[in-house]
Amino acid sequence: MNQLYFQAPPAMLSSVEKEHWLQRLRKAENLVGIADAGIPQVSLATLDLLQRYVRGELTLEQVVRLQSQRLPNH
Repeated sequence: MNQLYFQAPPAMLSSVEKEHWLQRLRKAENLVGIADAGIPQVSLATLDLLQRYVRGELTLEQVVRLQSQRLPNH
């Protein structure tokens, strides 16, 4: 788990909340390529959206929607 890119769960979380946080963190790391490449394969703006997902502020569907809104239309 690379905490250089995503925050670790706060100590005040319950064990269940911590596990949910860590599950979201692992999913986010896989999505951006950190798990395979060791470094993110996305922009800082995308990392920011995914950090909000890890913190539980956004769902993955909301991240996708926000990400697609900020990309230029083709």
